[in-house]
Amino acid sequence: MKLGQVSPQVLNQFSEQLEQNLPRTIERFLAIQAMGSETAKEDIKQLRDLVLARPLPTATALAQGLSMLTDIDLRSQLTELQLPWLRIWGRLDGLVPKRVQPKMPMASHIEDAMLAKASHAPFISHQQEFLQVFMPWLTLQTR
Repeated sequence: MKLGQVSPQVLNQFSEQLEQNLPRTIERFLAIQAMGSETAKEDIKQLRDLVLARPLPTATALAQGLSMLTDIDLRSQLTELQLPWLRIWGRLDGLVPKRVQPKMPMASHIEDAMLAKASHAPFISHQQEFLQVFMPWLTLQTR
């Protein structure tokens, strides 16, 4: 498994489940987004409401996305981006574990912030903490 990549077992399970039951697979994916969060149930409900307010994607589109997660690794190209970049991590993230962050490519225009009690979707589960990091960073970028 490549650094920062979702485990192949998880991707294989999603792939198999996509063929069997698309809505249930989407529900499971949403649950993983909130895994580890102290407010997981509320986070899952909010994510579900947001996602299900739109038409479901096709199984083909989701399968192609899973294939991309498995086969494509663009980390070596990250430092070529010249725009300011803020990566906000959740320490309790079950998809991208905290050990990944210090091993990611760094550059002077890339900043990292780790939210101690957040999981994979800190902008949902920890909106205030997320904004406390994001807004000052954004203000600096617009000067």
